[in-house]
Amino acid sequence: MSVNPFAWYRDECGFSVFPISDNKIPLIKWKRFQEEHANDTEVREWHDAGFNVGIVTGRISNLCVIDCDKRCDAVWFYQNRSKSPVLVQTRRGIHFYFRHPGGLVPNSTMHAMYDVRGDGGYVVAPPSRFGEVRYKFVDKHKLHAKQELPVFNIDWCPRPDTGDTTADIRNGLKYISTFRAVQGQGGDKDTYRAACCLRDSGMDEVDALLALETWNRTNADPPWSLDQLHYKIKQAYRNGK
Repeated sequence: MSVNPFAWYRDECGFSVFPISDNKIPLIKWKRFQEEHANDTEVREWHDAGFNVGIVTGRISNLCVIDCDKRCDAVWFYQNRSKSPVLVQTRRGIHFYFRHPGGLVPNSTMHAMYDVRGDGGYVVAPPSRFGEVRYKFVDKHKLHAKQELPVFNIDWCPRPDTGDTTADIRNGLKYISTFRAVQGQGGDKDTYRAACCLRDSGMDEVDALLALETWNRTNADPPWSLDQLHYKIKQAYRNGK
């Protein structure tokens, strides 16, 4: 019988887990797993169904993850920030695993070279598969049971710009006008990033959805459906709390 990764991450690493679909979307309402771990029946059923694995980041798992979407950005982080002993190869880049430092670590998509997955966030974990691509640990950087990870540095979280460009950032629609979402080229993540920028600009969810609809007509190829845009906004505002 193959190892149940849901059970292994929960029991051996202390991580909170839940199932992920083939397009990286939670298959269940996963908010409760930010506060409690899945039970034996759940992890057994998810494994038997062949679902992909999601790990809840933040205090529940004592885990923070740096998500570099490009290999060159991962090399920059490895050389200039921290040499984490646990690296995961994703579809396009690298995840760096760190121990949660305590306090609040917000999710962030505002750094030019990486995203932060902290409290209220999640990551896809090995051995999840999407099409022909499987998430896997990089050689010599595998995760071991009860491994003591280096502590995440809260200074890695981007801080609001205090220069003259903040006026443009506050104008959320103007700011995201530079983003393009192309199917097969990271369009899903770029659309989520646009939703997060609207959230961070101070818009409420209704105004953000209207702004994202306007952006969608000109900057998404092909355009998303209204239901898909609404999901992106809900996801961005939920993860930003």
